[in-house]
Amino acid sequence: MSLHRLPLCWFNHHTPLRREVKWDGISYIGSCSCCGETIRRRSDGDWKKDWNPRVLLHKAA
Repeated sequence: MSLHRLPLCWFNHHTPLRREVKWDGISYIGSCSCCGETIRRRSDGDWKKDWNPRVLLHKAA
């Protein structure tokens, strides 16, 4: 966990671990490199906390 980036995670602005990003058929999902949360890339390119990570991670694997 990176402490200098953690405050951005508190405001739902995440940075993915690029090597772990997967396509689930709808959009890209991955894990945040700072806080470890499951995140999803929106159409505007921003990464936000995923609203249903349990279901989507099983599809992507």
